[in-house]
Amino acid sequence: LLSNAVKFTEDGGHIEVRLERNGAEARLVVRDSAAWEQVWRRARANIARPGQAPGVDFSKAVVIVATLGERPVTGFWISVDSSVSTTAHRIVYVTRSTIERDCPRGQALTRPIDIVTVANDGLPITFEEREVIWPECGFGRPSPPSLVPDP
Repeated sequence: LLSNAVKFTEDGGHIEVRLERNGAEARLVVRDSAAWEQVWRRARANIARPGQAPGVDFSKAVVIVATLGERPVTGFWISVDSSVSTTAHRIVYVTRSTIERDCPRGQALTRPIDIVTVANDGLPITFEEREVIWPECGFGRPSPPSLVPDP
């Protein structure tokens, strides 16, 4: 990934990719178009025609990728809910969700992932996470409450 970013970044360009990993789960911050293209290809590797990565103006935005890694059954979700800029850093709020243990699950390899852009204010990015277990097997599951504290 990094070697391709270096190879395809123009002179004077800036490359920054940050990865936080916990087992199979990962949180990725991408601030470079060449690295973004590689991340997009990897994220869409199982699709017959993944197409070109959506355009991102990295002077204005940063790409955030949150993934749960490979799961052997269905019933898992991940979402980047929001982000807030403070004086010291930008906080990105991530929710990992699943259904109750006794709920039926499909037997299929899944790779829950969420890819979003947030404002590029030049601040370091930190992640705040929570886990939600949906009752009643997730039927009629409402949107999770906001993680952003009230001002």
